[in-house]
Amino acid sequence: GFSLGEYSALNDAGVIADADLFSIVKVRGEIIERAARHADTPAGPTAMAAVMGLTLAEVEAALERIRSEVPLLRVYPGLHNSLSQTVVSGTAEGLARAEAVLTEAGAMKYVPLKTSGPFHCPLMEEARAELRAALEPYRFSDPVKALYSNVTGGRVESGVEAKRLCAEQVVSTVKWVAVQSSVAADSYDEHLEVGPGNVLAGLWKRFQKGFKCQTAGKLAEIQAIKESTSHG
Repeated sequence: GFSLGEYSALNDAGVIADADLFSIVKVRGEIIERAARHADTPAGPTAMAAVMGLTLAEVEAALERIRSEVPLLRVYPGLHNSLSQTVVSGTAEGLARAEAVLTEAGAMKYVPLKTSGPFHCPLMEEARAELRAALEPYRFSDPVKALYSNVTGGRVESGVEAKRLCAEQVVSTVKWVAVQSSVAADSYDEHLEVGPGNVLAGLWKRFQKGFKCQTAGKLAEIQAIKESTSHG
């Protein structure tokens, strides 16, 4: 995921030490779970849903209209995954209303996601305050390689900034498209998705025609074939 994936990146960039990584992730998970349950309502638990076929600006305008009409309905953009896909986060009532309004606005699909909370939105404000305090004792060093934040979409220049953004991340829309723009502008020779899946490689294809991002799993498969062939 984008959240824990960013912590892996923080570790790889030398910002968070190996000895601290798992304890930080554990504490963060506990804090976020408490905040998510506190945001639940009698109508049901908080959650998220993927919206396809609308721009981020169109989604934001629709959600703003919902909140202006009924202030108690809480629903916000949670992740900007691609130019035509945004994940929204909210209460059960907010998401139910969002499905109707976003479909009316022209969304091609509205898909409820199996998540345990309304991540990356203001409903997690309780978690931001708790996480900021929990991170205080940990050392965050300046990054030793290029590191991008899904809060700002740009590069992280210092350990102080990285620690602040870790707390901001729980209430801020994930700006993956902005991250892609920053990475593409920096003109790297090779792009690799680390892990067993290919979700990010797929998002890269939608972002820019001809952009190549290989998956670590696929590269391992190719290497295994080459080795078996050479031994044969």
